[in-house]
Amino acid sequence: MDMASLLSKGHWTRALLPIPLWLAGAGALLSAGCGEIEPVRGGGGAGGEGSGASGGAMSSAAGSGGAGGTGAGEPLCGCSEVGGVPSECVALTDNSKATKSGLRMAQLQLQLPAAFKNPVTAGPLEQGVTPNLKSCALSGDGTFSWLIELDEDQGILQIGSARPVADPTEGYCFIDETLAGIAVQPATAGASIRGGVLSMDASADVVIVIFLGGAESFLLLPLRGLLLGGALSADKNCIGKLNAELLGPSPDCEPVGDVPWFENGGTIDAHVSLEEADAVQIDALKQSLCVLLTGDPGTGNPKKCVRDANGEIVAKGDFCSVTNEAGGCQDAVRVQGEFAASAVTIHGACPPGP
Repeated sequence: MDMASLLSKGHWTRALLPIPLWLAGAGALLSAGCGEIEPVRGGGGAGGEGSGASGGAMSSAAGSGGAGGTGAGEPLCGCSEVGGVPSECVALTDNSKATKSGLRMAQLQLQLPAAFKNPVTAGPLEQGVTPNLKSCALSGDGTFSWLIELDEDQGILQIGSARPVADPTEGYCFIDETLAGIAVQPATAGASIRGGVLSMDASADVVIVIFLGGAESFLLLPLRGLLLGGALSADKNCIGKLNAELLGPSPDCEPVGDVPWFENGGTIDAHVSLEEADAVQIDALKQSLCVLLTGDPGTGNPKKCVRDANGEIVAKGDFCSVTNEAGGCQDAVRVQGEFAASAVTIHGACPPGP
């Protein structure tokens, strides 16, 4: 059963984390499969002609062809390597011999909360997290950078955000400053790699920054009880992989139909307190994050969640922060999703932004 099926059928519970057993098998699979691949040309899918080099399939599937294969001379879709680093996930640096392994989420697909399907947040979440690497036919904005850095010697994982960068090959740094009156800095937690699977020893609290376009237009996502894990490639450069063989014809190379850019290999599970969410304003919507997450009609300008005579938020979430379980006190909203990540250089904490 794949990750999407586990989530849709309710099989994914916090009890499975921090070491999801269903990921252990995936860890072995991905560890064996993240080597160098042949360059992939536009096409993919069934029905085309030619070999894997001209029909859009990976070298291991030579001869299967792909619809709309472009033939010689057309731009390549995807990169088998960047800067001399071969990978299936467009890694920008090599973690195989590094003391610390740095990764940036290249795709994040949230199943919960459903409120993040709002166009104001859906675009930055989906398009913003996709890398902006025109040379590899990745046409994302690259404005939403969720960083993960594992120090295996110390058994420490750092999780945080980075500001948009002009050149992703130059690397990223963790935001460590106060934004909109809220402290934003990387969270630290114990973590390890066992059986090819990265897992956390305990949950962490972290504020993730989702940039909505400019450097000063952002949404703060205060995550509580975050558990994050994923199946790493053998060289620690990938969690998941690029769906290179499923990309459409060049030069656009967009995924066809509902196929995403990447095949996910990791999961996240956390929650957002409604009280904290009500303190986060979304300027583009003129309302608080609490209003967005709960569908509350809101009050005031900008709108905040309606409160009762005792000052308590009337709207209810789908999660209880007290018991760390669904339902119950309903003072929080659960955040669950899947992700893919690629190796990047992380330069520690950066100086405050403009």
